[in-house]
Amino acid sequence: MDRLASIVQVSESAAHTARLAQRKAREHAVHLSSIMRETAETLEKSATLADEHALRHERAGDRQAAAEERQVAARAREAAHRARGYANQWQPRAEQ
Repeated sequence: MDRLASIVQVSESAAHTARLAQRKAREHAVHLSSIMRETAETLEKSATLADEHALRHERAGDRQAAAEERQVAARAREAAHRARGYANQWQPRAEQ
């Protein structure tokens, strides 16, 4: 009987450890998803600022600088899109 009790105790301990690991994984997924969404928002703001700089350069007649700013804006938007994709990947894990 002592052996059976020992096996049950180990099994209960393993189940408890698994529940803790699942909870930690869920908490980390929530945190990571939130960070990725905030990152996407920041990158979108950066893209908007780069577009505004491009307009200023165009008005000043500096087409080269305007083109460079538009490239910066495009890269920022692409990065924002990727960040949102990562946030969406982590979201289901956060809801488990």
